[in-house]
Order: sequence, then structure tokens, then C-alpha cells
Amino acid sequence: MRDTPLDFERLMQRRIMKKTAVERLAMGCDMHDAAKELVRASMPELTGVRLKIAVFERFYGHDFDEGTRNKIKEHLTRYCA
Repeated sequence: MRDTPLDFERLMQRRIMKKTAVERLAMGCDMHDAAKELVRASMPELTGVRLKIAVFERFYGHDFDEGTRNKIKEHLTRYCA
């Protein structure tokens, strides 16, 4: 679905591309951090390692096979407690 007028989209793209690579990277990092905060806020009942695991699964759960996911969750449980 495209709900942004094409001329506005082009204007925003030009403005973003005028920024330095470092500024664009910082914008991307800020957006990622904001997304993680939104995910955390959607799980107020979880804390600590359980929250870390839930965030990992939400962001990266489909990127790994089950065995690898389990190893990562074990690592989080062991070293992030």
C-alpha cells in the first residue's frame, strides 16, 4: 500500500540523501532503538531475560532455524541474567 504522494516521497528522499553517511546511519540506529522500545512496551508483563528473549524472537525469530534460536536463547539466559 502506498499512501504517500510521490512528490513528497521524492522530496524526503532528496533531503535524506543530502545528509552525511554518518547522519543517515544515526537516523537508522535511532529508528531501530525506537522500534525496540515499542516492542518492549508491548510486553509490560515481561522483565529481565524473559523480555530480552521475547524481543529477540520478535525481531529475529524468523531469521534462524530452531536449533540456532535455542542456542541464542540459552546464551541470553546464561549471560544476560
